[in-house]
Amino acid sequence: MACGCIKKDFDIYVTYTDCKHIVIEDQSRWMEDAGYTRPESLTMKIRLESRGKEITQEIFTNKRNILNSIDLLGTTEEQCLSDDIYCFTVDSCGLTYSVSRAYLCNTLCKIDQLTAKAKDAIDYENIRLLRSLAEAVEINTKIGKVQAASELLKDLTRRLAHLTCGHCK
Repeated sequence: MACGCIKKDFDIYVTYTDCKHIVIEDQSRWMEDAGYTRPESLTMKIRLESRGKEITQEIFTNKRNILNSIDLLGTTEEQCLSDDIYCFTVDSCGLTYSVSRAYLCNTLCKIDQLTAKAKDAIDYENIRLLRSLAEAVEINTKIGKVQAASELLKDLTRRLAHLTCGHCK
């Protein structure tokens, strides 16, 4: 059986278990007919936009991949991951595929804390604005407007700088 190729659509789903762990799940469409089979894993380049840092990581295609600061930043122990825009790139059957996704664990945690403390309509209106900005970061990233997403993320980070969330700043 021949190894499968990505069938036009390369997609990565990004979430988190906590702000020290990013969860990456391959949701690409693979050629799996006529003797092709999806590979168990693939080599992926992961670049953190704000740091310009790129690493290469083996990613499983059939299950969730949980990465931490040791994997992504080369730290000696787990640390909180800062919110950022991640660019994921793979080569498959002679073609290069790339997508960007936003990691907003800290931002969303801070907004959740504000929601829990909200007392009046003004608080809730501010929370709606912050959630809209977070959503705009995610949407702009997903549609390839990484520069716009980066600017929105900087604004959002500035607005929430006075808050901490759990063990992360």
